[in-house]
Amino acid sequence: MITKTGDSLSGKSKRQDDLDLVRGVAMILVILVHSGFCEPKFTAFASSIALSIFFMLSGLLASYQKETLGDLKTLLKKKVKHIFLPYVYFSLIQLAIHGVEMLCGVYTGHDMIQSLIDTLILHGDSVMWFLPALFIGQILFHLLIRRTGGFVFFGVTLFLGVISVICYLGLYPLLAAADTALGFAVVSHLVLTLLRGVFCMSLVALGYCIGALAITFDSFWRSRLKTLLIAVLCLAGQIPIALQNGNVDIRILNLKSIPLFYLSATLGSCGLVFLCVGLWDLFGNGANVRWTPFLFKPFVFWGRNSLIIMCTHLSFYILFLGIRYAFLMDRFVKHGKSYIFLFNLVLSVMVMETPVILLINRFFPFLLGRRRDKK
Repeated sequence: MITKTGDSLSGKSKRQDDLDLVRGVAMILVILVHSGFCEPKFTAFASSIALSIFFMLSGLLASYQKETLGDLKTLLKKKVKHIFLPYVYFSLIQLAIHGVEMLCGVYTGHDMIQSLIDTLILHGDSVMWFLPALFIGQILFHLLIRRTGGFVFFGVTLFLGVISVICYLGLYPLLAAADTALGFAVVSHLVLTLLRGVFCMSLVALGYCIGALAITFDSFWRSRLKTLLIAVLCLAGQIPIALQNGNVDIRILNLKSIPLFYLSATLGSCGLVFLCVGLWDLFGNGANVRWTPFLFKPFVFWGRNSLIIMCTHLSFYILFLGIRYAFLMDRFVKHGKSYIFLFNLVLSVMVMETPVILLINRFFPFLLGRRRDKK
């Protein structure tokens, strides 16, 4: 696992390949869930991990990088640059795509107005909800942790997370009844935006507490066998809980049982992190270099660019094309199993995402809040 000598803890800007590996695997889970072609049991397993792990990773890194000790104003500028600005740019691109869809007759003027309003109130159109939720969650996290600490902080954030979901569930019947009118729809989505941000703050706080525990027991994680064993135990515990709770959707705060979701998301996220970090230490961290390009490098690359994949796989019709390709391949693979279809789907999506990633990084890095390399 990341140690106290690692780049993240020492404050250097170099990325952690093992955590990018985690993001890459999580991004594949997101694509599988969004495809709608997975078995219900797998969807229940993946839906509690796929997005919650990104919020928890942000909290874990805040712990390792000691972000809570830094200047709040500087930190806010960093979050605006790397989270909020990408939201603005990719939302504008998505609105432009909707404009083309309107000209083609597949998107209505009412839908366009709703998408524009959702973008302005930070509700987010389609998958774009993720970035403002992450932004609001992180800002609330840093504001709160500077005023509380220790078990009080953890208790307060968890309490607020639970209350945010309960409030939305209580308000949902009233909001749903009024959702036919555009004005009431705006109020409904604005309420959801604020409560979702509070809930996501609790996931960031969970990740922060897990990171603090990992630092405290740092010597324990130096054993690859122990790390992999904990990963297996966490995932083995998460699976029956996730199956019991069923499919969840953070976007609309549909968590089924709140305690089961928190337990499932925590165990699943920890299990995936420990598994990827343990395997990276075993095979990818100089232990067996010749295997690294084939086993891990693509996932590390996709994880490093997970923001691009998150913002483009739906709005750029990449997932749609991947599904069409998977159906096309089914014609040639007679009696193919469902996992072959899903493999072709994920592979085609990631292959199509790769040139998009390279193009944005090379020519349009401002979309990610970065300056273009002059070299």
